[in-house]
Amino acid sequence: NYYFLSTFNLSDFWGGLQQKNKEGADIMKQIKKRYKHLNTITMKLKYIMPMLAAVVLLVAGIILFTGCNKDEEKNIPITEITIPANCIYKKLDCAELKLIKSQEEYTSFFSECGKENIPDIDFSKYSLFVIWGGGQCILKKNINCTKYQNSFNIQIIIKEGIGASVEHWYLSFIIKDKNKQINNSNVKLTIIKQS
Repeated sequence: NYYFLSTFNLSDFWGGLQQKNKEGADIMKQIKKRYKHLNTITMKLKYIMPMLAAVVLLVAGIILFTGCNKDEEKNIPITEITIPANCIYKKLDCAELKLIKSQEEYTSFFSECGKENIPDIDFSKYSLFVIWGGGQCILKKNINCTKYQNSFNIQIIIKEGIGASVEHWYLSFIIKDKNKQINNSNVKLTIIKQS
């Protein structure tokens, strides 16, 4: 009896051990399968990561390039104002562009004209340009101003007719300049005469 019980227990034990071994083997197969799967993912990531990094750098470069490309040339609005011609003619040489940025400079520059003959300008918002020139039978004059980066390009187009007489033209105009970016070093003047 005892021997049978002992054999039964040993057999039970052996069967349980085989069952445990089988379960262990199944677990090991699953672990190997998952490891193989993870290893495959890791191998794929080794190849995918450099490509992903290249794509991210390319996208960042495009964003930076388009962000920096905002420095396109843009038109700046100009408002012509009326200052008596004799005030301008006395103070400047022909085709000399004068930039005035403050009330003190404005009052001083046009002191001979009298305060009542010159318009009020808010120099906290605007800068003033004054110029005169000569041409034959002046029909029309146009002013354009463009800004590129920190540079202001002022273009004056004088339309001339046919005639022997030499005439003078006068221009005074204001440009918005709240941040006082405009100065003599970053203004380029071009005068174009058309017939």
